[in-house]
Amino acid sequence: MVRSSRGGDGPVHEREAQTGRSGEDAENRTAEAREGGARLAPEGACPEITLERREMYAGKIVRVVLDQIENCRGHRSTREIVVHPGAVAVLARTEEEKFLFVRQYRKPVERDLLEIPAGKREEGETPEVTAVRELREETGYGGGTWTYLGKIYTSPGMLSEGIDLYFTDAVHPVGVTPDDPDEILRLELLDTEEIRRAVLRGELVDAKSLAALALASQKLGLDIL
Repeated sequence: MVRSSRGGDGPVHEREAQTGRSGEDAENRTAEAREGGARLAPEGACPEITLERREMYAGKIVRVVLDQIENCRGHRSTREIVVHPGAVAVLARTEEEKFLFVRQYRKPVERDLLEIPAGKREEGETPEVTAVRELREETGYGGGTWTYLGKIYTSPGMLSEGIDLYFTDAVHPVGVTPDDPDEILRLELLDTEEIRRAVLRGELVDAKSLAALALASQKLGLDIL
């Protein structure tokens, strides 16, 4: 509650004094942080130069490397990085305005997840080619009008994977999905209300799927989230 004063000057002076103190406190905190070795660069990001890279592991899909780096302040350190070839994910809507999702057991998190169709890029493939291929392989659907939504990085603190996101409308069945014993999927068609309920009850927690839904809602005006 603001106290009143004759002439109306009191409250204004009080606010100015408080604002001044807040500004001084903020400057003091900033100075203290800098003296203590704050990680914020004075202007923008602080690039890191790779001095040496050692491959620690090479798998079928990813590699793990150990980088010796030097940042813009001359400090040297190491970075453990999982190198991934990149992937695509597709938010697809049928002619009946149902969205295509697949349910799949994910071993790293020990649970089944509801996700939009997605997959890693094969060597020499463009993201567009991968998107069309993955949609057909995982759902048996194709066609439609394609729109690029954007790119996300799933865990940039340790993983290089970038995922290109697409939206395609008015898709329809185009063939039977190939039988892959290593990838067991269940196709689910959800309307917008079912998607919202899945998000709110914690059933739809896959990051790429949530990002695609949010981007489609904002960029294309789709009333999903």
